Amino acid sequence: MFALGYALQRLIINRASHGKDENILLVTLGLAIVMENLALLAFSADTRSIDTPYTLRTVEIPTPFGARPAMIALPKMIAFGGALAVAALLLWIVKRTDLGRAIRAVAKEKQGAKLMGIDVEHVYAMSFGIGLACLGAAACFLLPAYYVNPQVGSGFVLVAFTVVVLGGMASTYGAILGAV
Repeated sequence: MFALGYALQRLIINRASHGKDENILLVTLGLAIVMENLALLAFSADTRSIDTPYTLRTVEIPTPFGARPAMIALPKMIAFGGALAVAALLLWIVKRTDLGRAIRAVAKEKQGAKLMGIDVEHVYAMSFGIGLACLGAAACFLLPAYYVNPQVGSGFVLVAFTVVVLGGMASTYGAILGAV
């Protein structure tokens, strides 16, 4: 997944974006449509599931004051633990490696990073590759807990898009309040 993300950023997204965020959004939307239709062609629209030895197991979490214990599905607990591990690894990469320093520099001041000799296009491609690798890890963690078909990502994309839009509105609102 990392290599696919790196290649997509270097070969398609970077060339088609021309430095505009709107173009990146449109190119990635087009790529998502093409990839979803390729998955439909390869796997059909049938919904499938994966069966693991722990798919139907639950974990009993004791509650205080003698109340009935909470039951949590084991695949979701494993997904939560895996997500925490990936997040810790990602935090370590961003805080402790040269790549992480370069990512932070490019995010803060692209032109300044370029003047300091950072290959901005490489940093963008590495970031996109890391993002796609995280997506692949999330898919592996969630696979035992969800049914799968080529359109399964649409619900997650809708939630992510909503978070990004609302987060952008909140930061804009904060900037407006800060200016007042």
